[in-house]
Amino acid sequence: MKYITPIAIALVIIFPLALDFYIPALPTIISTLGEPAAYSIATFLLGSALGQLFFGKASDRFGRKPIAITGLLVFSIASFILSRVQGFETLLIFRFIQGVGAAATSVTAFALISDHYQGKEAAKQFGILLGGLNIVPALAPILGSSLLKICEWPVLFVILGGIASITSIVLFCYFPSSPSLNSNNSNENVGMLTAYSPFLTPGFLVNGATCCIFLGIILGYVAIASPVLITRMDTTQIVFSLLFSLNAAGIMLFNFLTPKLLTKYSAFQMIVSGLALGILGSLLLAMNIFQKNAWSFMIPIMLISIGFALSIGSANARAMENCRHKAGTGAALLGCGQMLSGALISSTVFALPLPLQTNLGIIALLLLTGILYAQIKYESTEARFDSSATTA
Repeated sequence: MKYITPIAIALVIIFPLALDFYIPALPTIISTLGEPAAYSIATFLLGSALGQLFFGKASDRFGRKPIAITGLLVFSIASFILSRVQGFETLLIFRFIQGVGAAATSVTAFALISDHYQGKEAAKQFGILLGGLNIVPALAPILGSSLLKICEWPVLFVILGGIASITSIVLFCYFPSSPSLNSNNSNENVGMLTAYSPFLTPGFLVNGATCCIFLGIILGYVAIASPVLITRMDTTQIVFSLLFSLNAAGIMLFNFLTPKLLTKYSAFQMIVSGLALGILGSLLLAMNIFQKNAWSFMIPIMLISIGFALSIGSANARAMENCRHKAGTGAALLGCGQMLSGALISSTVFALPLPLQTNLGIIALLLLTGILYAQIKYESTEARFDSSATTA
């Protein structure tokens, strides 16, 4: 199991690369291909959401390796085609296909951790995985901005395609075996709804909702960061990239601290602490306490991001702890919910009449408060159940 987490990191970074490497070029792409090109982030998220539902069940049936390689190849081909697009229609179509390819890599990465680790060790490995995931948002915007000074935006897609191609070759040689596939299971041909029904348990739903809502809020931030910081606050592209990377580095740092913190605190304590920080940041964002410069946006966002980093690994592990026999399906359900949550929150933020950061703050405050209540309620119910079982 020595190389499981590094291989999972190599797979999972494909998704943020397709978002964060691309963000600095988005204003130029919109001006070149037209205003509808702004929806290319939403179409990518939609492709990723729908793709995970298919690839999750497929990876449980056919194995992690073929699904991971297929996803990398689909992503690579779509990226090379995107480097040649001439209109926003083609851009949106192949961003959707690119998202489908990224879905296969994401669901395989999370399923690999669940295949090989359980309990608190799984929470630690998920923390490391998510820390590795956030290396990309810390570096990609700066690298993307720098490349745009010496080349045109299509080159970014060529680089994305090349990275995916090289990764597919490496993983073809070194991908580990998965110990818990269902290829010989008599239920392998059941319908999609039947396949996902075993996951409709309180533990999966409460912790899965925590993952979906928190990541959805982070994706909402990603969607509005450029309009808020560059367009409304007159931040330069380089400063924007530095602020974006600083926040990602903070998430990465706390993700890597999670394994150490889990030796002292329970998964539930980590989740509640993260939600509390997220609620504080959401309140500051909603109230517009800081208003005068870029920090009026970034300070509350950083609090939300740290809360996300503290809680997401433990919430993922608790959601997946009873799903080892169908880890791919469980990871797919979580991934689909996260992408749909991000698309829905982003769309709602742009639709409401208040400033974008205020809209995000209000939405995040309501959702995180509700999830905190659900987590406390679920934990108290589980404690009563365990107490009754012990007494009996």
